[in-house]
Amino acid sequence: SPCKADCTAPVCLLCMQGEGAFKQASQGEWVHVFCALWIPEVGFGNVDKMEPITKIKQIPTSRWSLSCCFCQERVGACIQCSMKGCFVPFHPTCAYSNRCHMMTTYGTPEEPETVENFAYCLKHSSEKFREPTSMNTIVLPLCRKDKLNPLYNNKTKIARTLLSEFYDYVDVLDVSAALDINVS
Repeated sequence: SPCKADCTAPVCLLCMQGEGAFKQASQGEWVHVFCALWIPEVGFGNVDKMEPITKIKQIPTSRWSLSCCFCQERVGACIQCSMKGCFVPFHPTCAYSNRCHMMTTYGTPEEPETVENFAYCLKHSSEKFREPTSMNTIVLPLCRKDKLNPLYNNKTKIARTLLSEFYDYVDVLDVSAALDINVS
């Protein structure tokens, strides 16, 4: 953690923002765990500990050159809207801060080990989305499908564990009150 490394004000290499849960990348940079989960090329050296964050150099130059539609900055690495034909770029943390629709799905009858992230720009977040068709859809950032990653099955295990234990640790009423959202 940044505290253990005597780093008083870490900044995420992928979004250039401060606050949040950080882990060190293999080259010593600081990266939000959230950003690492949402940038598809990024991985983890040890999936159980979610550190170090690896494969930063595999992020294509094109992702680094995108300008975030929210912060208007051409820094870090952006993802793009998951709606077919829409290419609006944004940092995962900016999308989350702006309450964009972000979800992770896992498992289909055809591919039970499939894990995929979907993030939508504001325009497509405001459109009515289909309700999840099964309990295999969660609106939490977990991990990115990466069949080339030998740790892929461990990411699926983490996703399932987080989903099964989520409500043991999170009180929906506390979160909704903190965010000033009415869940009656």
